[in-house]
Amino acid sequence: MTQTIDRSSIKAIGGSTIAAILSDSPWGSPYSVWLQLTGKLPPGEENAAMSRGNAAEPVIASMYALNHPEYSVETHGIVEHPEFSYLIGSPDRLLIQDGELVAGLEIKTANIMDMNQWGDEGSAEIPFHYWCQCLWYAGLLNVPVWYVAVGFVPPERRKISVYREYEVRPEPGQFDMMLNKAVRFWTEHVEADVPPPITAPDRETTRYLRSRYPVHEPDKWLEPTEEIEELTGRLLEARKVFDASEREFELCKTLMIAALGDAEGVTTSAGKITYKASKPTQKTDWKAVADSLSPPKEIIDNFTKEMPGSRRFLLPRPMK
Repeated sequence: MTQTIDRSSIKAIGGSTIAAILSDSPWGSPYSVWLQLTGKLPPGEENAAMSRGNAAEPVIASMYALNHPEYSVETHGIVEHPEFSYLIGSPDRLLIQDGELVAGLEIKTANIMDMNQWGDEGSAEIPFHYWCQCLWYAGLLNVPVWYVAVGFVPPERRKISVYREYEVRPEPGQFDMMLNKAVRFWTEHVEADVPPPITAPDRETTRYLRSRYPVHEPDKWLEPTEEIEELTGRLLEARKVFDASEREFELCKTLMIAALGDAEGVTTSAGKITYKASKPTQKTDWKAVADSLSPPKEIIDNFTKEMPGSRRFLLPRPMK
């Protein structure tokens, strides 16, 4: 029987990290998960999307409860695997029927511009990282189904515009596969403190590398190994593709701006395209204010600090 525990600060593999271990996700990559679980990277701060999701969670839970009076929609603590204490889950809600746990509920908010990433209501067609999270919780709690209630919110808004429900039913063997990969990751990388390969340019990995190597060592150059030469070739080829794609994007963007003219936007078969002016803002030129006061050099020196320069990554210019 899976037990529940109160371990809010535990370093463990949970529903938000299993997807990153299985395949790179918006929540990170295997490398950034390893950084977090080994304490090399402090927990990230809550961003605007997380804040919006936390605020909307009780509202969406209430909407689901109104639609499904057959369930008692209840909050729950952290769930720990009975054999592997480092495998946990923190489900949003549990669904109780006649006093028995019959299913779980995951609550999400999403940008309404990303609705194309979600399938028809009632299906299991949800973003992969959420799908993994549902399978993980269903396996830990040994229930046959996990539901998802999602509120779609316009950009820069908090009000839910579209509400949908989805249903994820695990197939035999799926949770066991996830379990085996999670145990292997913990054993081979976390316990052994051996990093997995870097497979994605996620923000946390970049933040760690920049903080670990903030400055260069003068006159230190690497020998160009076979691996470095291969990586250089990949970089230069990727830049060619990126440059061509960026030029095409900017061209299409310019053509669309020209087509919009003074219109606020256009509704296409793919969704809305807008070209609106943001609200006016005020900005104070503090340097001009200081110059107008003509402070003495001593005061300026007291408030002047030398800041280390940031490292810049430059590739060789393409041959013509």
